[in-house]
Amino acid sequence: MPITSTISIAHGNSDVRNDPLFRFKDLPIELQLQVVQHIVPLPELLQFRLVSTSTNALVMEPLFWKEILFSKQVYSTTGHAKYHHHANVDIVKILGSTSASPSCYGSDTNIVAHQHPRRASVLSMLKQSSDGTIEFERNNQSQLPLANIISSSSIKSRYVFTWSDIEESFVAFISRLSTLERTAHSIEIVTLEDWEGDATMRSIWCRLTQLTGLKDLSIRRSIAKCLHTGVLSQTRVLQHLTRFELKDCVHLYDLPRILHLMPHIHELSLEGCTSLLDFSSLAPRGIYELPYRKLNLANTKVHDSELVEILRRSPHIQELRLDQCYELTATSLEAIGYGSEKPTIEVMGIVNQLQSHASHGLDHEKPRSVLFSSPFCPSLKALSLKDCYDLADESVRALAGCRQLEYLIIRGLRHVNEETVDWLHSQGVPLRKALSPLGRWRYWHH
Repeated sequence: MPITSTISIAHGNSDVRNDPLFRFKDLPIELQLQVVQHIVPLPELLQFRLVSTSTNALVMEPLFWKEILFSKQVYSTTGHAKYHHHANVDIVKILGSTSASPSCYGSDTNIVAHQHPRRASVLSMLKQSSDGTIEFERNNQSQLPLANIISSSSIKSRYVFTWSDIEESFVAFISRLSTLERTAHSIEIVTLEDWEGDATMRSIWCRLTQLTGLKDLSIRRSIAKCLHTGVLSQTRVLQHLTRFELKDCVHLYDLPRILHLMPHIHELSLEGCTSLLDFSSLAPRGIYELPYRKLNLANTKVHDSELVEILRRSPHIQELRLDQCYELTATSLEAIGYGSEKPTIEVMGIVNQLQSHASHGLDHEKPRSVLFSSPFCPSLKALSLKDCYDLADESVRALAGCRQLEYLIIRGLRHVNEETVDWLHSQGVPLRKALSPLGRWRYWHH
């Protein structure tokens, strides 16, 4: 639907309506943005940003770029991708400019940008030519109107749009964003899903580290194999990044110098990275207090010695997920509950007796010495051990030393008694919600 608007702006002693040479793009960028927001919804502006070079430059403003999602799943399901395969029509790749200049525009395909509370799609496979038509093959000089792109049954092209092409296009787009200092700093969240190219993954790392305001980075179901030392040496430190997720990246085998690249990481998830065999980089030498608040190592091959070393230097951890970590034994749970010293059963009995006598106002003989432990995770509030089948009941009871634990999942632990959750609560663990070995939720109100 066409949109018309009358703009009256004082320009010196004259009105811009009387200036025959006045153009909208001559206005200051801030004023252009104010006008555009009133007459065109932001999602529509982003979707049709290839109308002109000035529009392209306009939507590269920081206002529009806070969160970027790159996902094959979104690309497959979004209603904005209109290039479907018909019986007599092949999906075509429409060649665009490859320039990285902010004033140029190319095939920035499958880029979905989110700006809260709006969601806007940029799914552009088109290059706008000077006469308002679309160019197809490099050797084909014929032109077709935009409306005929889908409807024509005679379109044939030997250029097939592959997922590799889309990834390369995204790298080029991020490169262009990163050259704009203000825009690069405004991007706070980036999510990459289903990335298949190893070479382009190395390129995207270099580009992402140029987003100086990045706070949250997620890479899921992708080919990421390693944070290559050569790549890290060329990149800057992500000072503002506090959340990093590598989920189901089954090819990942090494994370060298991760805390050098992300020194202020508070939330780290390596869930499903089943090929990662060395976790020593999560607790490098020389760092005596690690920054982690939330740590997710579910479905990984982390061992007791590695986990204990991480926890020993992570006093601020509040959430810990160890689901399906089959290499862990009682050693890890004792470290979580008691730290380096585990109270003996006799000492725990004395402590419990002292507490019972004190609660009833009874006299008691004070022991000469009592061993108190200091848990490695004094701030731990949530712990999940789902499907860690081989952990024994005695191991789970070591969590009695967690004096801040409010949320516990031990579903699927076949050697643990159903009553163990209630026993932990009776020992002073301030549980509010727990999932028992048989999958029963228990609730307590304090």
